[in-house]
Amino acid sequence: MGGMRCSPRPLLHVLVCLLALLSVACTDETGGTTDENSSTDDGSALPSTVFRIEFDGTSVCGAPVDRVEFATRRINCWDPELPCTVSTDPPWITGTAAACSELDGSMEWQVEVTQTGQYETQLRALSGTSQEGIHCFAGGGAATTKVSNADLDTQASFTLTEAPDQDCANP
Repeated sequence: MGGMRCSPRPLLHVLVCLLALLSVACTDETGGTTDENSSTDDGSALPSTVFRIEFDGTSVCGAPVDRVEFATRRINCWDPELPCTVSTDPPWITGTAAACSELDGSMEWQVEVTQTGQYETQLRALSGTSQEGIHCFAGGGAATTKVSNADLDTQASFTLTEAPDQDCANP
């Protein structure tokens, strides 16, 4: 009479399934880098929100500034706050951009975001690849603008106001 032998195969199969489930459960849907022009697997557009300002870009033009852009970056987590990771130097998402020669007075500038979080938003005066100056903007008198899941789902539009420049970074 021989003892009963168990095959390691079922145990291995269970471990593989558990690991697959854990990797899905631990995925940070609000964390990684997102292409702001991306879409879902079925081809539909991602939920998004838009930041808007009215600003006279010609006021920041002049030597050496040759172009102006409205840009934002996700600097912190919010809704949900955790789990979430934000890089130490988050990438800028550029919206409206124009050469100084194309500007003629006040106009609407906008940038679209597709993730929840706290955003730092700037109108940036550029000379070639160098940043020459900034104007900071945020919603509700704060230094940053918070975007929630509800904002994304309803495609909210935020009209930002100028914030003190010392409240935002000058990369």
